[in-house]
Amino acid sequence: MDEDNFEDIIFEQYLARLKYQERLVPTKMGKMTFEDFTTS
Repeated sequence: MDEDNFEDIIFEQYLARLKYQERLVPTKMGKMTFEDFTTS
């Protein structure tokens, strides 16, 4: 199994989880919306 590919998959899942949480939980920076998070 390609270890680099495996790490990429883990990283993608990690980013997806962060983006999902951004939609559910207000950030400490204020009322930052999910759209603002993805475009910044």
